[in-house]
Amino acid sequence: MISTISILLLTIANVIDVEPPQIIEDWAVGCDNLGNCAAVNLPIDDRKAVVAAAGSTIDVMVERAAGSGQTMLLSISPSLFQPKNPTSGKWSFRVDNRKVAVEFNTHQGTIYFDPVNSSKLLKKMRSGEKLSFMKGEELLGETPINGLSFALAHIEQHRSLGGSKSASSHAGKIVVDVSAMDPPVVIESPAPSDLAAETMSKKELAFWRTADRCAERAGAGLPQTQNARLDASTSLVMIDSACAGYNPLSLVFLKHNGNGIRPASFGPQPFDDLDDLVPHLPYARWDEARRRLIARANGRVIGDCGQYAEYAWDGRRFQMTEYRSMPVCRGSFNMLTLYSVPVRQLPPVRPPVPVTIP
Repeated sequence: MISTISILLLTIANVIDVEPPQIIEDWAVGCDNLGNCAAVNLPIDDRKAVVAAAGSTIDVMVERAAGSGQTMLLSISPSLFQPKNPTSGKWSFRVDNRKVAVEFNTHQGTIYFDPVNSSKLLKKMRSGEKLSFMKGEELLGETPINGLSFALAHIEQHRSLGGSKSASSHAGKIVVDVSAMDPPVVIESPAPSDLAAETMSKKELAFWRTADRCAERAGAGLPQTQNARLDASTSLVMIDSACAGYNPLSLVFLKHNGNGIRPASFGPQPFDDLDDLVPHLPYARWDEARRRLIARANGRVIGDCGQYAEYAWDGRRFQMTEYRSMPVCRGSFNMLTLYSVPVRQLPPVRPPVPVTIP
């Protein structure tokens, strides 16, 4: 289903010009089509070690937004066993066993550094080999950080900042004003509808389940479905595939207010399973609050590599609005955003107000 992540990256690159991430020692680096860049650390280079170290590694992300005047911002996600809201007073960071005096804030378990403290810690990390997360003298988690200086240089070269005063890896005397890249065409999504989502009848389910590539594995009962209202005339129906494993699939259909059912159509996308007569989407779910169809394909069962995509409904087909990737399986649970498209939600169409002519 995802033969190799690198092949899929080439497939999507041929359609929407996505630049694959670069692997630089202990870092994966990537930039999206809008000029936003990030580097994420790769804690471990061995599957057994990843499992053994679960709960003792830390995920580090360095981000630089597109536009002039932006700086590198650092965030760190401790493993699940860590305290949800560590504070600067009790917890600390060390680079190669040397404490770095920095302050930080936390939100939902992730540690965030402001520009000043990001710069302070990154300055020490650039020439370091190991970052440790401490509570007093107790080691809570650590990760290798070799190659960070080269990773930051890659980001700055991508954004034409190398050698400028705003560069963080090797500052120079040139002042460079970097503006955000021109955004792509905005996707317009139809207004939501208050109508209930349509569902498939038992007869329709029995018929369309035969399109499942794993239909021969199906049991006697009917499959489970997910249903959502896309607009006033169209509903989304997803049928659980009998294909199991760590990337469960869903067959994606559209139902048109009693006027028939058809397989859903997609614009440029990274998953080869959408090329089937009936698209099969991995780990699919509908996010009603954001009105996005979301899919994720893990490169292996523990989920430390793979691909992630979001789609918006444009009235005819699903258009990809965001694409993330982690092409190597080295213990990082962060993915790099490589493609992003803005979406404009159209307002509801109001009926005309009748005018009384005297």
